[in-house]
Amino acid sequence: MAHSVGIDLGTTSSAVARIVGTDPVVLTAETGERTVPSVVGFDEDGEEVYVGRTAVNFETQHPERVINSVKRRMGEQDPVAYVNGEEYLPEEISALILKKLKQTAEDQLGSRVTNAVITVPAYFGNEQREATKRAGRIAGLTVDRIINEPTAAMLAHGIDRDDETTALVYDLGGGTFDVSIVKATAGIFEVVATDGLRHHGGDDWDDRLVAQMQRIIAEETGQSVAEDPQKIQRLWKAAREAKHELTHREKTTIRIPFIVDDWNFEKTITREQFEGMTEDLLDPTVATCHDVLEESGVDADDLDVVLLVGGSTRMPQVGTRLKEAFGDVVRRSESPDEVVAKGAAVQAGLLSDSLPAVREEGSEALQRQEETALETTDDSYDLPTVYDDAVLIDVTSKSLGTKLKGDNFAKVIRKNASIPAEQTERFVTTEDDQTIIRVGVYQGESMTASENALLGEFVLSGLPRLPAGEAKVDVTFRINADGILEVTAESVQKGHSDGITIESGVEYSERNIETMRSGLPVVK
Repeated sequence: MAHSVGIDLGTTSSAVARIVGTDPVVLTAETGERTVPSVVGFDEDGEEVYVGRTAVNFETQHPERVINSVKRRMGEQDPVAYVNGEEYLPEEISALILKKLKQTAEDQLGSRVTNAVITVPAYFGNEQREATKRAGRIAGLTVDRIINEPTAAMLAHGIDRDDETTALVYDLGGGTFDVSIVKATAGIFEVVATDGLRHHGGDDWDDRLVAQMQRIIAEETGQSVAEDPQKIQRLWKAAREAKHELTHREKTTIRIPFIVDDWNFEKTITREQFEGMTEDLLDPTVATCHDVLEESGVDADDLDVVLLVGGSTRMPQVGTRLKEAFGDVVRRSESPDEVVAKGAAVQAGLLSDSLPAVREEGSEALQRQEETALETTDDSYDLPTVYDDAVLIDVTSKSLGTKLKGDNFAKVIRKNASIPAEQTERFVTTEDDQTIIRVGVYQGESMTASENALLGEFVLSGLPRLPAGEAKVDVTFRINADGILEVTAESVQKGHSDGITIESGVEYSERNIETMRSGLPVVK
């Protein structure tokens, strides 16, 4: 039996989940971990690759052969790794992480995993979404849907079917931040506004601590470790461990033996000190929340719940700051670093018509895991048990439009429009006897086209020779449920058309995908 799963492809950690009966259950790796570090390392000859915890351990000795936070590079066309003469694009590194998650799921379920719903940050544009979908295909998955992470979190939590609820979903991960306003009514989940910060997450808290540790080392030894990758990696590892300790302890001691010759680093840091050196990092996240509230037309006083999602929301200072901003409606999700994967699993179940379902037997490992998951669920915000009538309505993260004369930008589909979406605008020629127009497809909010991201362009020729302003062209933008864009232009007088489907500036055929898939090294 083939399965469909939900995957949270995160910046610093990832997870895979599956619907078992009517419950989304995170599937554990062979190490027993419920999330897998989004870290990829290559052996010396590039024949084998380490993903997850083994890559983290490998990084201590060989940081130059390890790739972290590749999610931040998705949509770029430059390689992120060069291994033994081979170049690896961001989606190929992501495909290795997805391949590892696919193997984890298949080991737990005892059968093949063929389909997946994969989540992305709300701010991801067309190129990044398409690259994510491509990564899934390279990993051997049919990607049924790409959905926004805050949307997945909301879907996982569900809402009492009789209530109308307005929620702000605050998603602070390891490397990114998202916020969405979601309205839920009678099983319909509608995202009305969304935004995010591409390079802002728990890593920034680690940065502050690493910088402080470097200053202490320099002051006490007179030496700098800034140019030593292995020593910097040891500082990073210690900083992450200290941050995690301080989520549930008032103080912790950082010990790093022989960091400089025979000198040992040993310092105690309190939670109060840590929060003091990082409290300003929360400012841009709260400001983004207020921006999204303004865009959505929702008053902060009308929020029924502020839902904290993402592993970095475990830090006590996050909840404290959000309660100062929004009051007692703030709730941390149960298992905040797993809830996005669970929501993706719910969407996968809805798309595969497996909800509600009879509880399957599955493998013994999965049965034991399911029992553990149900016993240890945090009751801070309960998961629903029935999703069969849920409807998910997502929105565009940025405006889409075309370039006009004078470098002006005409928005065709506006930011926060519900998707799928289709909109047609009529344009006219600007010159006498003009028979050709160039349609540039842009994404962004500036009214100056060149200040926005150019996604692609095409030419429509064969227009009738008429005075300026009389030859008419209808330009249609269509965006599907994955956020993938198609644009067409049609001559009103002659009836012929042309168009483009935006593919991140590069054409990727199934043959291209198969070549990339077959070229992946063995995942350990």
